[in-house]
Amino acid sequence: MLVNIILNGKKLSREIAPDMTLYDFVRDNGCYSVKCGCETSNCGLCTVFLNNKPVLSCSVLAARADGCRVDTLEYTCFIKRKSSSK
Repeated sequence: MLVNIILNGKKLSREIAPDMTLYDFVRDNGCYSVKCGCETSNCGLCTVFLNNKPVLSCSVLAARADGCRVDTLEYTCFIKRKSSSK
């Protein structure tokens, strides 16, 4: 299944398995700051922003993010620091 996702401002088109989680997609594309601490959707370490709303990436299928913007907390902080330094 082909998905198109904007990950941390970068447009990606990737072929994925239908059962791939957003957590695995994000990690497979180099965002290693996103962690999975519990694998039960309880701890929040895997939180990313899906169209500016926080979601637990370990409990969302990557296919649900097709056509969406996904930002990690690290990227969000980087953008805020960059805009505040101007």
